[in-house]
Amino acid sequence: MIIPVQDIKIHMLDVGSTRYGDCLLCEIGSFRVLIDGGHQHNFASSSDVSIPEQLEKLLGEPAPVRIDCLIVTHTHSDHIGCLPELVAHSTIQVKYALVSDPELGWPAWTPSALTTDAGSISVVDHADLLRFSFREEVNDDMLVADAAEMTAMARKSLQDRERYETMLTALRSQTEIMVHYGRPEDSAKLEQLVDILEQHYLKILGPDGHQLQICADRIDRLKRQVLPALDADSGPAGFSLLAAGTADRPGAAVNNQSIVMVLHHPDFKVLLSGDMQFAEPGVGSLENSMAALLDNIRQHGPFDLVKLGHHGSKTALNQEVGEALNCTTFLISGGLGRGELPDAEVLEWLSQQPAVRWARTSCNGWVTATKQVGSGVQLQTSRGNLNDRTLFRATSDAGGLDIDQKVFSHHTAVRLGTTTKQGKKSDLAAMEESFVLANGRQLPHLLFVTSKARLQNRIGADGMAQVVQMIAAAGQELLDVQGSDYQSCSGEILAALQNHPGLYQGVVLIGGHMVVPFARVDTFDHTGVQDPDGQRKSDIDHFIVWSDDVYADPDGKGPLGLPVSRIPDGKSSELVLKALATPDTQMTQIPFGIYNMHRPFAHKVFKLIDPNAQLEASGPIFHSQIPYDRFQAQRVYIMLHGTDFDGKLYLGEMTDGSQKKTVALMNIQGSAGQVVFTGCCWGSLLSGKKARVDSPIIDRTPDELIGLKFLMEGARAFVGCSGTHYSSDRADVFDFAIPIHHYFWTYFQQGEVPAVALFRAKQKYQQEFVEQFRFDPMRRNIYRKCMWQYSCLGLGW
Repeated sequence: MIIPVQDIKIHMLDVGSTRYGDCLLCEIGSFRVLIDGGHQHNFASSSDVSIPEQLEKLLGEPAPVRIDCLIVTHTHSDHIGCLPELVAHSTIQVKYALVSDPELGWPAWTPSALTTDAGSISVVDHADLLRFSFREEVNDDMLVADAAEMTAMARKSLQDRERYETMLTALRSQTEIMVHYGRPEDSAKLEQLVDILEQHYLKILGPDGHQLQICADRIDRLKRQVLPALDADSGPAGFSLLAAGTADRPGAAVNNQSIVMVLHHPDFKVLLSGDMQFAEPGVGSLENSMAALLDNIRQHGPFDLVKLGHHGSKTALNQEVGEALNCTTFLISGGLGRGELPDAEVLEWLSQQPAVRWARTSCNGWVTATKQVGSGVQLQTSRGNLNDRTLFRATSDAGGLDIDQKVFSHHTAVRLGTTTKQGKKSDLAAMEESFVLANGRQLPHLLFVTSKARLQNRIGADGMAQVVQMIAAAGQELLDVQGSDYQSCSGEILAALQNHPGLYQGVVLIGGHMVVPFARVDTFDHTGVQDPDGQRKSDIDHFIVWSDDVYADPDGKGPLGLPVSRIPDGKSSELVLKALATPDTQMTQIPFGIYNMHRPFAHKVFKLIDPNAQLEASGPIFHSQIPYDRFQAQRVYIMLHGTDFDGKLYLGEMTDGSQKKTVALMNIQGSAGQVVFTGCCWGSLLSGKKARVDSPIIDRTPDELIGLKFLMEGARAFVGCSGTHYSSDRADVFDFAIPIHHYFWTYFQQGEVPAVALFRAKQKYQQEFVEQFRFDPMRRNIYRKCMWQYSCLGLGW
């Protein structure tokens, strides 16, 4: 049977204002395929267009509408959505069904021990509560959930399972063929269904049974291994700990069970990938399976249309995946409410590809894709414009939307002498004459380094010209590197240092990764290590970190050649110029410090800054209770939890054991001349990507990282680490990264500038810890990581 290409329509339905969600309707001639069901409330919503209404409108017929094949890609709630209601109310009449197996999505479920009656939820132990609460996608709500909120999440997940089972029971009696994907006893029925789908150009590409089982084991592992290790009364704390990224997350395992399909019509090739995390699986032992699946996809390309996996997450798309897809038209599904997705990096990557177009349900409502012979894909939308890069962000407290369209626009960098959209002269333009390097204070001879062409692309010609003028006026030298990777750039820098031995006292890099690339450093030394693979993986970063120390090693002796600081560009000329012009620190002002109440060693560190100042604890305090002026202190010490996936917040333990947002981006206002030292995991993660993740790197902006926000407000230096931070919950411990805290503040209080204070702290740490414990392999590797990953952001001089 030959189906003309013009008779094929791919509809991506509007899933409304709730975050995430997928629902696609494929018309292949007269054959109709419904894939996933958005959100439960999409069945009948007063605020959003309902899925039943969209189905009736798109198909031109009232309910019940005929669906030849219903596909549930995986068992997350934003894909099951309102399908149980559509089936229960006979809104759709289904002939065939291909469904994700609930025994793989909810392995080792014990229905007799877990109930969801209207008034209560009972559980065997807190591990079950955590496991069911934590099965869905990680989001900000999870980071601050209390016991009641955890219970609500657990109840919702249990109800999803019950709704799903009820739907499957109904489908078994209504359909001619129903297949639980991955269930061995359904293999004969799967062969039948595959033949039917092939007649309509549809083919299942994966995942295979091995991948499905690995993911099921990972989901169940939370109960079998991770959660029993927590204290019996640590439900809220354990939940926050897991959500903050310190242990495995089952959400990725559920995503990687997604059924991946291809429409392989001779004139129209379409990839439909559910939430498959091609770029960052997030599940160990999936590398080979994912590589095989990606190779299978590559063999079926190039594609005319791709529905991006995982709502446009960077876990689903990187350079390698993009090349495998070989496509110029993309669909991204997901609601706009409190949206974390699509990721800014993905929108940036799409915008950089030639002739690429995309549509998003959050911006365009429902989208219909069609194609004619010999022509490209046509996209019809219910609203908005294509290629919309708007980021929808949640406000800190009110819960409303903050729409930020400028962060990743190539042509909206602040320019000197220009006006804002409101017609007023920008703050940067008004301050044009006041920018002087280091605010006029005397600097030693430093080597400033950038790529002028690449920095100009990031901050504009006017901003670049001002940078050159400031450095030249101060009698300093600016090296214009030509290399495109850190090896070639470091070679140019080291050549300049070696050509003038003893002349330069330090190196200042100007720009982020897209200007002067970050160096990925493997700090793991295999010497004497038993089970090196296991020991490496015991660290969430696999002991691989970002470091700038390689840029100033004229003698080739390791990471301690000269002090190095970096002024990231954040795609903002204002950020770069303010960081270059930052004033001196006022040592007479009372410092501010805040620490995780379970890291009492911070008291001794803070006494080095000011023995009479009070260090605030996270227990009674969270971010909205801290007055703005506390962060305007000139010396700031922060010892809290950080995450790799959200640089806009730091977490601290509360008195009840839970974790709450203790410092947020909104707290950072007015900090000119400030010096900040942090012991927060990933505090200086400029890339938004752990160094061990091999995927395209997009520089973060001041709206995405607390450290950059400090610099935007005029901080002189922000010192932090690019990976996980090692410390202790005891007050008397002087180990792991803690000595670096002590040494930095000691040298700074003695009069060293921040870049030199960190440099000398690392020197002392290398001598007293890295070298002293060279015969203790595991401790040595931890110390090596602690030393390499600390960096000084900002001018630092």
